[in-house]
Amino acid sequence: MNLILKKEKYLIKKIKSFYSLEERYLFLINHGKKLLLMNKKNLIDKNLIEDCQSKLWIKINLNKKKLIIKIFTTALFPKGIVFLIKYIYSNSSLKEIQNYNHNFYKHLKSFFSQLRNNGLLFIINKILFFNYKFLK
Repeated sequence: MNLILKKEKYLIKKIKSFYSLEERYLFLINHGKKLLLMNKKNLIDKNLIEDCQSKLWIKINLNKKKLIIKIFTTALFPKGIVFLIKYIYSNSSLKEIQNYNHNFYKHLKSFFSQLRNNGLLFIINKILFFNYKFLK
């Protein structure tokens, strides 16, 4: 089993183990607190994700054929969501991401509003765009 699938399996199992939405939200908020700060030079319009309720920046680089993803927001709840995205995709190989079915998103989307889902999907699509670009 590749690394992305191991991380996905862990997260889905963990999220499904909670009985209430409140428990799931606390899980996200607590994980969001682990999101590292992004260098201020990367907090520019070019890295800003549009279509999100809160200001969110993403910077994607390639290191040894693995995507390195840096994401930052000041909003507490979205921090948890983007922490999970970073956990799944960052440090994964380009081939793993290319072959991944994004089952993670399918399990998460039922917990969020349509607007948050749009932002989540936009972030994932941006990651996929960079992954494709680096594969060339």
